[in-house]
Amino acid sequence: MTPLVPARRRLTARTGVLGLTVLAATALGAGTAGAEGPATVVLDPTDVAIVLEAAENFGTAADPAEVPGAVPVAWGGTVELQLPDGLDAPTLGARLELGPEVGGSPTRVLSTDTPGPDGLLVGRVAAGRFTVALPPVDPANGPIGALLLSGIASAEGFPVHPDTYFLELDPAAPATVGLRPQVTVVAHQPCDPTAAVGCAGTTVPAGVPFRVTAPPVSELRTLGHGTLQDAEVTLADLTGASDGPLPLSGDPARYAPAGPWDATVTLPAGLGAGRHHLSLLLGDATSGGPVTIATVELQVLAAPAVPPAAAPTPAAPAVVNAGLLSNTGVEDTEAGAARTGAVATGAGLLVLAGVGTVVVRARREPPTSDA
Repeated sequence: MTPLVPARRRLTARTGVLGLTVLAATALGAGTAGAEGPATVVLDPTDVAIVLEAAENFGTAADPAEVPGAVPVAWGGTVELQLPDGLDAPTLGARLELGPEVGGSPTRVLSTDTPGPDGLLVGRVAAGRFTVALPPVDPANGPIGALLLSGIASAEGFPVHPDTYFLELDPAAPATVGLRPQVTVVAHQPCDPTAAVGCAGTTVPAGVPFRVTAPPVSELRTLGHGTLQDAEVTLADLTGASDGPLPLSGDPARYAPAGPWDATVTLPAGLGAGRHHLSLLLGDATSGGPVTIATVELQVLAAPAVPPAAAPTPAAPAVVNAGLLSNTGVEDTEAGAARTGAVATGAGLLVLAGVGTVVVRARREPPTSDA
């Protein structure tokens, strides 16, 4: 099987618990806007964290379960835990919190750190494979058991954050249950977009294409969980103006890959200004294999205003010189010369009027964009 975390640059890992909420809103890339051409968002994360998701309870962030719920297992039974490739625990820690409902306050806590009747026994079967012995029937506590794991590490030293598993303890349930947490990798820049003031983000106007690229040294390439060509891309509005994410991938007018690690994104022209998250899911979430979720913060500007079409310029009125006609048909030389000058002057005005019209039209009509 392909290792979860192949050999790569060692990075300084950010500490702190990463739950699904942070997973869905983690800033990845710092973008730059060049002096010429479209803006460019460079996907080059400096931190990597691994979230072990309790797929048997809720599915994963990328592929949620249709009917979430606790995993049934018998009192006094055994939990068999299989960690994904590349993960292990020299000394696995476990804590079981018994209570009446999922998410409720525990009424009894058992732990590998507690000796005596409230102790929890963990066995190591092989590398990455463990067993957890569950307590005998306890009518006063349960039937829900929240199983928390600790001490899991990656081969490359990246932090690992296991989700809590929920068990439903029932004497009639199977005596053994297997748990195989799924891996979601979060690769991001060291800033917290959930804070009151988030990352600066890349400034992009709505309706104007910009480029997204992952350079050769990017962790997204070395993780090997997919490429930009098959990524699922959505846009989340952080201003509260939209109820849900806007799909971009699948519409070439909004998301157009140009290769495995290059793509062009064009946000809708009617998109409101403010903070948004461009989310990229790399990997096949339905296969049970590892995936990477990366979210880039964007500062979206309103689409550039389109100048109104220039109104047509009215035609210049004809110039009529009453002195050009003679009732008698007799003209003397001096008078004729004077009238000829008047004719020349009138013709000159017509010519000037025509030139002026051309100039006015040229200035008022907007430039025609190339196809």
